[in-house]
Amino acid sequence: MRAALCGVFFVSGAAALLFETLWFRQAGLALGNSVWASSLVTASFMAGLAIGSALAARHADRLRRPLVVYALLEILVGASGMVLVVVFPWLPAVLAPGLGYLSDLELGLNAARAAISFAVLLLPATAMGLTLPLLARVLARGGLGFGSNLGLLYGFNTLGAVAGALAGEGLLIEAIGVRWTGVAAAGLNGAAALAALALARGGEAPRPAEPPAVGPAARIALRVMGATFASGAALLALEVVWFRLLLQFCAATSFSFAVMLAVILVGIAGGGLLAAQLASRLPTPAALLPVLGLLAGVATVVTYTRMPGVLDALGGAYLFDPSSIAVAAAALMLPTSTVSGLFFTVAGMVLHARGGGAEGRAVGLLTLSNTCGALAGALAAGFVLLPMLGGERSLFIVVALYGLIAAVTVGLGGSRPPLPALGLVLGMLALFGLSVALFPFGLMRNDFLRRSVTPFLQGGNRLVLVREGLTETLSYTRHELFGEPVDHRLIVNGFSMSGSFFSAARYMRLFVYLPVALHPRPRSALLISYGVGVTAQALTDTAGLESIDVVDISADVLDAARSVHPVPGPMPLDDPRVRIHIEDGRFFLLTTRRSYDLITGEPPPPRQNGIVNLYSKEYFGLVRRRLRPGGMASYWLPVNQLALAETRAIVRGFCDVFEDCSVWTGSGYDWVLMGTLGARGPVPREAFERQWNDPAVRPDLEELGFERPELLGATFLADSNGLAELVDGAPPLDDDHPRRLDMHFPQVIDATYGRLMETEAARKRFEHSALIRGLWPSELRQPTLEAFGEQHWVNLALLANAGHRSIGAPEMREILTATRLHTPVLWSLGSSLRSQMIARRAMAAGRHAPALDEALGIGALAERRYTDALERLTRARHDSPATPRLKALEELARSLAASSH
Repeated sequence: MRAALCGVFFVSGAAALLFETLWFRQAGLALGNSVWASSLVTASFMAGLAIGSALAARHADRLRRPLVVYALLEILVGASGMVLVVVFPWLPAVLAPGLGYLSDLELGLNAARAAISFAVLLLPATAMGLTLPLLARVLARGGLGFGSNLGLLYGFNTLGAVAGALAGEGLLIEAIGVRWTGVAAAGLNGAAALAALALARGGEAPRPAEPPAVGPAARIALRVMGATFASGAALLALEVVWFRLLLQFCAATSFSFAVMLAVILVGIAGGGLLAAQLASRLPTPAALLPVLGLLAGVATVVTYTRMPGVLDALGGAYLFDPSSIAVAAAALMLPTSTVSGLFFTVAGMVLHARGGGAEGRAVGLLTLSNTCGALAGALAAGFVLLPMLGGERSLFIVVALYGLIAAVTVGLGGSRPPLPALGLVLGMLALFGLSVALFPFGLMRNDFLRRSVTPFLQGGNRLVLVREGLTETLSYTRHELFGEPVDHRLIVNGFSMSGSFFSAARYMRLFVYLPVALHPRPRSALLISYGVGVTAQALTDTAGLESIDVVDISADVLDAARSVHPVPGPMPLDDPRVRIHIEDGRFFLLTTRRSYDLITGEPPPPRQNGIVNLYSKEYFGLVRRRLRPGGMASYWLPVNQLALAETRAIVRGFCDVFEDCSVWTGSGYDWVLMGTLGARGPVPREAFERQWNDPAVRPDLEELGFERPELLGATFLADSNGLAELVDGAPPLDDDHPRRLDMHFPQVIDATYGRLMETEAARKRFEHSALIRGLWPSELRQPTLEAFGEQHWVNLALLANAGHRSIGAPEMREILTATRLHTPVLWSLGSSLRSQMIARRAMAAGRHAPALDEALGIGALAERRYTDALERLTRARHDSPATPRLKALEELARSLAASSH
């Protein structure tokens, strides 16, 4: 019986984790993925578990057929869970009108989210909370040891959860989609129910429970529950801190989160199973509780201290491989998690011993206190400890909490413990005190945080800001030249998210400059995700816009941008036309009642956890619904980060929504998707060129290589007809198949992207495009066709700057002699318009340095002043060690100077 029930509970655990994965994914689509929305869904789920535990504590021992009730609960979980998987995507259509009225009232909106998530999760979560106490009650009839039963049930159920976590994200969702994964989870619940009913045929006659404990025993039970509450709080707080720490070095994909969660669950399961083996050998389990509390604190300090060595052993680089992530997670989290599983089981044994032998009541109270503690710990760590104290001091607070747990549980045995037990407590107390005294304060800032940004501190970059915020740890680096800032880079959880350097700024501002050129009179705009503010600045520089909504999920990103001011000029967020919304972008689109002439987005890389929701077909449908007639949408398509199948899935979903979809090259392999809601034209030439006549915008256009209006059109790659071959037969990326965006980063860039960027083929697609005929000013069509010849060199310069290829001297000579380009020449030579302005200011201030002569020599080359360039570059070579690059530049200048005379 015991072995069979452990197998049943393993299957139940796998189903539970599958459903949790699906519910939280689907809830994000309906209620948003903001920190408040995610926390409220988590709180609602845990509240349901706690209610189930409380019901079990009150009623489980009175049931005559607990196994039959358990089977019914499994059926209830499977049925209601499957209903939720199917219903969640339909909730937005029902909820959006009502939630729209609350969209500007944060308190009311979050209250509505809490009520909705609690209502929909109550039934399955409560049923889940009832299951462990019921099975513990079933096994009581065999006269087997309670501690052994509890440890085995707890351990096997948690091992099932490990299987569910890894199978869901690593296999099932990719293979069969979200809904069929829900069917699979419901099938596991059904299998567990059928097995339980088969076992119930043997008859159930649990012995009657003893009356609840009173007096001293009740006070001891309260102390144990308090310790279990604190233990749950400590582990969940640690989970939040651990995940934040590991994400500095690990790819933040959904599968990475599943791997890290699986490591914690393996530890908990191991602790439960170890307790099952030790149960019969523990004459006084209560004496072990303080030891375990102290051991958890020691393990937390030791693993944190040793983590730099583990990262060095893994190569010291950013981790993408799941096996490496698992090793790092195990080194940090496994020991404390194992102790936590031991503590839970031993605490249950003490509760049982002090509760008159009522198995259901003991386990119900145990899970109730542990679940409530877990909820409190997760919320405290995310909303209080990390934002106010940072990761390291939060870790120390949790270590101190383990010490408090030990203090609360001392003396629970009721009599003086035997000398060996007393010696063990004193020895562990000494180790705990030593760990606290030697806690490695400063390790987070001096090693972990610096380690995560070190790859971005090369070539004149320096760290200017580090902030451990509510939802992420973010850093800013600044690139300086001759003492002035050139550009900034935003790093979130160790991953470069955005920057104001010219190659990034080019495509981010193209999100605005392209649709504004083609829209007769854009008045309102929506920007989803702020980044460093490059796209927002392009919007605020657009004089015709009357209202600009900026939506970002992180207030810390906006605050950090205010502190660093990474884009030159006025702060975009201070523009009176800008309205700021701290919200999940998809949820904002779902609930807002506003509509826009332009909707654009600067989202994080699509493979980051949760960002797939901003690239699905359903998301693009929301974008289209919020456009005014004739409105335009532009969106980032980073094909350098995508396998060809992923690009095809995204483009297919976009083109399924926007019949007039098109793709444009922004900066190398950072492309731009564009679609419209029935835009008509052609736009008048004067409207198209207004940005080049605007003194606030023209300098930016020149800095980004759009020196003439026709060069904007030369970024065209293909319209819907040209993309038809690319997406033919490809299924779209949709909410039911999020894993069409794979978890593995491509090692090489697909050759198909290069073929699409071949400018002669792109020119022909432009010439025959119905979209271009309908929108492009007729007077500019021929100049634009001719500009594709220059676009070849622009692409070459941008790809070389990104390290995708190199430019030789013959190519450099040709771009200088065969084109009128200026800014792209600077890119080809390793400079930029902003760097040139800084160099000129340094020269005007009387500075002299070989690097300054080299920079000004490059500027003279780009301006075709070859004699001046030769003079500067020769002086730079004489005054500093001659590098091969500097020698090559000097020879190029000498050759061009000679041929120009």
